[in-house]
Amino acid sequence: NDHSHDAAVKRLLEHATEFGFGAYLFVPFQKLGLGLERTINLWIDPKDIGTDLGYKIKQVNVAILTSYLLKENWKGELNLIVQTHTASDEADSTEKLRVFIDRLTILARLPKDTKVHFVDTDGTDWADHIPSADLNVLALKPKEIDMVEIRKQLDVFETSLLFTFDSGKENALA
Repeated sequence: NDHSHDAAVKRLLEHATEFGFGAYLFVPFQKLGLGLERTINLWIDPKDIGTDLGYKIKQVNVAILTSYLLKENWKGELNLIVQTHTASDEADSTEKLRVFIDRLTILARLPKDTKVHFVDTDGTDWADHIPSADLNVLALKPKEIDMVEIRKQLDVFETSLLFTFDSGKENALA
């Protein structure tokens, strides 16, 4: 909760992106740190990456690759949390979204035991519908760095958070 370094952290992450580097921002949960269950929640928002999936995606490459490595190294569990937006989604988009996620998990070669959860983040009680985890991994765009919002997310999730930033050179589908 020390806000004294917020501006420096934001500037460092922005510079990393300017110079073509991927980056991480680890925000530990003060009560438990990383916990003991070895469970990782990887958050994907199809609106950020687009559902026109070719052989390269944007924004989430570092998040996918890092989550996979953590799962393997921890011998843990990986949950893929897919954000849905019912307020703005079409009625037939649920099936399209499932097809997209199936294709993404195959192309990214996510482990077969990865559990997929669709969560409507437009609602008020969405946090009650996600599986608990030791670490939530979220892709973030450099222009979206808001340390106040990040601290709010820490309070909602009540777990450590790992924000990832792509350099544009990574490819989780390669």
